[in-house]
Amino acid sequence: MDLVGIFLIVFVKSSVKEKIKNVDENVLRTGMMGTMGNKGSCLLRFNFHDTTFAFSGGHFSAETNNHRVQEFTNVLNQSFTKDNKKRVSN
Repeated sequence: MDLVGIFLIVFVKSSVKEKIKNVDENVLRTGMMGTMGNKGSCLLRFNFHDTTFAFSGGHFSAETNNHRVQEFTNVLNQSFTKDNKKRVSN
């Protein structure tokens, strides 16, 4: 999964691959009214045994006011919601 200039990848040893379940990915765009992929975040979440892992790579606007913080807050609030979630595998 990727945005313009943001790429998120997680490598897994083949010996533990079958222990990874519920892999979810999410790409949230925050650039140009939420449509452009020049700003935003790539997120990945999965279960390994009894533990949930989540990874995020993001690029937000360089505004000097709280706009950048608001973008980050929006990404956190929208991450893996029912409307934004895409299940990769079970």
